[in-house]
Order: sequence, then C-alpha cells, then structure tokens
Amino acid sequence: MSTPDDINLRSEVPDTVTVEHRGEHEWRVTQRFLGDEHDNNHNVTWLRIRNPGPETPIRVEVIWAEFRYMADRGFGYLKHGDAWATVRGETTPTSTVYEFTAPAGDSLFGTFPWYGIEDESRFIETICARSTLYSVRSIGRTGEGRPINCLCIGDESKPSFVVLARMHAAESAGSWAVEGAAEYLLGDEARPLLEQYRFHLFISVNPDGVANGIKLTRMGPVEEYDMVRGGMTSADPTIVALREELFSLQPACLISHHSYLWSVPFLGVFERQVGLDMLDYLVNDDDLGNTGAWLVRFTGAERGFLRWECYSRFDTTVAFTELPWHHRLPDTISGQGVDILKATLAAHQHKLRARRGEMYVR
Repeated sequence: MSTPDDINLRSEVPDTVTVEHRGEHEWRVTQRFLGDEHDNNHNVTWLRIRNPGPETPIRVEVIWAEFRYMADRGFGYLKHGDAWATVRGETTPTSTVYEFTAPAGDSLFGTFPWYGIEDESRFIETICARSTLYSVRSIGRTGEGRPINCLCIGDESKPSFVVLARMHAAESAGSWAVEGAAEYLLGDEARPLLEQYRFHLFISVNPDGVANGIKLTRMGPVEEYDMVRGGMTSADPTIVALREELFSLQPACLISHHSYLWSVPFLGVFERQVGLDMLDYLVNDDDLGNTGAWLVRFTGAERGFLRWECYSRFDTTVAFTELPWHHRLPDTISGQGVDILKATLAAHQHKLRARRGEMYVR
C-alpha cells in the first residue's frame, strides 16, 4: 500500500486554493475568498492527484469560499486519462467531503470540471488538423498579452453567427458547449448551414481570467473587468477587443454560454417568440435528450451589456445560457451546446419567415 507521503495533491490553477495534508490519505482544501462579484459561487478548485502506488481510497474536504446554495454542492469530478466520473460528496454548512478511490498514476479532481488555456489550444489544433474548413484568428490581445482566439467556419460573405463562452472565466461549462457546436458544424447535417452563415466560435473569450482561475479579466472593479457588466464602457483590452469585434460583425445570431450551481439549465432571451420557439425545440425534439427541463427568462433592456447592444442595434437573435454541471459530464454539456445552436437557428429562421409573412413549419 502507498504511505501518506506517497500520494500528493496540488492545485493545477495557481492561487485558487490552499491544500493541507491532514492525515493518512486525507486532505483539506480551502478556497480563496475573492468577494461576491468575483466568486459567483464558482471558485476554481482543480487538483492534480499523483499516486505512484496502486489505487487508494482518499478523503478530500473542500472548504467553500462562501456558503450559499450548499444543497447544490454535492458533486465532485474525477478525470483519469480521458475518462470522467462524478463523485458524490457529503455537504456540511461550509464544506463538502468527498471520499473516493484515487487511481494509480496521475488524475485530476475538482468541484467542477476545469477547462484551461492548454485545453483550448489542444482542441483548436486538433479540429484544424481534422478539417481545412476551420481557420483560427485572433481578434486582439488581453491585458496580459494572450491572444483572444476565434475559430471560423463558413462562407465569409454570409451573415455572422457568434458563439462564445467564458465571459465569466470561472464558468467552464461554456467551453465544452462551444466544442460541441464546433464538432457539430463539421457533420453532414450542418453542411447547408455553412452556406448560410459564417460561424465565429470563441472557446474562451477571457483567456486571462481562465489562466488565473478568476471570474473577471483581472481582479478589480466589476465595472471595469466584468465582461458582461463592463461590456460597453470598459477600457480593458479583452473587453474592448470583443466589443469592436461584435460591432464589426453585426451578428445575425449570438449565443453566450455561462454556468451556475443550480440543477436546471437556464435560457435567457430578449424576444418572447424566440424563447418559446427555442424552448419548444429543446424540450420536445425527439433527437435531443440531454435535458428535459429549462428555466427561461424573457429579459428586458440590459443597457451596457454587449448582448443587449447587439440585439437593439443589429436586430441580433440573442440567446444566453447558464449550463450547470450538477452531475453532468463534459459530453452532456457538449451535447447541450449543439442543442442550443440548433434551437437558436430554428428560432431565428422562424423570425425571418414570420417577417416575410411565410408559414413556419418546423
């Protein structure tokens, strides 16, 4: 059997947690408190477990940075090689205790699956190698000098369709949702779409936040460094680059993916009929099956938010999501990314046909 010192736990994302070895095969992990506007109940906890011996039962207690919604903090996620598994934990008023078997070799464990800068680079390299239909470009650089990458596919002369994730960088689910959309657009079913739209896919639109494991582009006032709240006013290089890109593209459709703790996924729209059409597609389509229920919000004016400005200035069909992990694995989130893409397309086409006075048939 391994000895206590044989197995090692360390954080994969710097300055996000402290790790204490508490006893034989037992650790306490304390999240760093950054403040409500920065945490968003989604502090990053992503640990590398190095086990040089045989598989071994271990105990990991995570002390949360804040204690709201503890009922939704009962799951952990273990990755070994390419395989993912969920781990059920026991919650207390301030923590979750996970007891599971650490595989031999290296594995990764956290309170939700993490998607880092290297994961984005790996995916872009892989999908561009698979198909010459994809190209990659940078729309600018962040305050720390990282490129803001955009995957593009489709006819350059066609209207733009933008899908983006990680405006709030700690919300990792969106990156898998964009991956799912990118994979779908290479399939036979999507070929007609590439003749109708030019797709612009942002897997991680806030790479500095991803690299540093925080919500914002950097620590500081939310009005300046929150990509949602500071969308129209911030001078932060990342936010400026996205604002200028969206205003240049004037997208026909825009999907913005987020993530939260609650169990049911959330869909936000500005147009009631768009929301009803999307909900009809998401809940009733026999080809789906990832989710049987959605929360829907018909949103009023969000002045200062880029998604509202695109809707009000360019008549963009806008959908924004919250995709909770809550026992879901990356493959399921990727499937939801495809579902949302298809539902948005269906709703947008319905809107265009209605304006032409045509009968809508799904």
